[in-house]
Amino acid sequence: MTTLAAETVPPPRPAAARRIFGLRASALAELAVFFAVALAIDWLFFAGARFAGVTPHPFWAIVVLVSVQYGVTEGLVAAACASAALLLFSVPSAALGEDLHLWLMRVLREPVLWFAASLVIGELQQRQRRERGSLRLQLRESEERERTVADAYRRLERLKETLEARVAGQLRTVFSTYAAARAIEKLGTSEVLIGIGELVRSILNPTKFSVFLLKGERLEMSSSEGWVGEDRFDIDFDAASPLFQAVVSRRQSLAAVRPADAHILGDQGVLAGPLASVDTGEIVGMLKIEQLGFLDFGPLGIQNFRILCEWIGTALANARRFEESKHATYFDPLRNLLSANFFEQQREIIAKLAARVNFNVTVIYLRVGGTEEIDPDQRIAYARMVASASNLVLRTTDLRFDYRQSGWDFAVVLPGTDLKGATLALGKLVAAVKQQLDAANLDVPVTHLVESIHQCR
Repeated sequence: MTTLAAETVPPPRPAAARRIFGLRASALAELAVFFAVALAIDWLFFAGARFAGVTPHPFWAIVVLVSVQYGVTEGLVAAACASAALLLFSVPSAALGEDLHLWLMRVLREPVLWFAASLVIGELQQRQRRERGSLRLQLRESEERERTVADAYRRLERLKETLEARVAGQLRTVFSTYAAARAIEKLGTSEVLIGIGELVRSILNPTKFSVFLLKGERLEMSSSEGWVGEDRFDIDFDAASPLFQAVVSRRQSLAAVRPADAHILGDQGVLAGPLASVDTGEIVGMLKIEQLGFLDFGPLGIQNFRILCEWIGTALANARRFEESKHATYFDPLRNLLSANFFEQQREIIAKLAARVNFNVTVIYLRVGGTEEIDPDQRIAYARMVASASNLVLRTTDLRFDYRQSGWDFAVVLPGTDLKGATLALGKLVAAVKQQLDAANLDVPVTHLVESIHQCR
């Protein structure tokens, strides 16, 4: 896209010349200097004869120059000054028998020619000035039209860029919203909480916001973004606070553009709303926007905020129901492993049975990847790899668990296996898991630990 490099600057207008009795002061000064010098030269070198016998007469220079430079009026003044300098106290006398008309013609020939020349040359100069003035006016009008067209072009260019940016932004918003929506459509509460930030940024683009979860009769902050050290936002709200009463008890969406809502929000933010499930009406928390751009804080932004609260509330409520239902099940279909809540129960039962019947029981603990935070989808992929590898190398009586406790991701209970046998089984399992990782082009570490639950006496 092209843009104009610089603004068109109108030409500066000449400053008004100083005048004395309607005549330019510079012209009068030039005349005074010229005649002072000319008369001094005449007195020194020509005995005051006013340049008699010099052709052309030196006074022609000042008459012509002033007429060309300043026009008719100053030219006529120059001719009058030249005539006065020529004839004042120096009028030639008539010759013996000379006719009066011939004497007058001889005396007044130079002054008459000077006046005629100044009139003709001055008029020609005036006409050129008028033409130049007309051309200058046309130039200014042309430049003004050019500036008008350039301004209109720049406005059109900015409008085009704004429309392009808006279209591109809408496309980016669609894609980013789709990606963010996928981030919260998870089955775990922690995974939904991780994806909330991306969803809020893609729809509202706030500078500062926070998510609160309802725990009993309190709203406690779960996560925040954009907060800095000097911010003094509250991190929890009890049931007696006006914000809790409005958002949780009365299910209101607050916006600081309304005076009543601004009084409730105080200095805690500009938007606040309940995270409520659309399906059940259950309130699970609150979304609060502490700082938002001016252009985003309009009717559309407030409406999007309400929809966002319902969206997040529904996702959190569904994730909670799923987690609650998982506690009543023993098998996780996403990971193809036994549930973590079933591990402690089975370990205790098997340990008591081994002590009674007297057989060996060992447990293998695995962690795939480092200690850093792992993407939830990647963690599920690791779990499926471990499940697939254990199906290949372990016995059907060995129990595989999705452990996710004490820094370990997976646990395998090996009934009837001593430490030596567990070490052999561990080697096979780790080799099979690494083979699965290599097939997926993943270079991550596999950490392991073997624990003896009961040894035969």
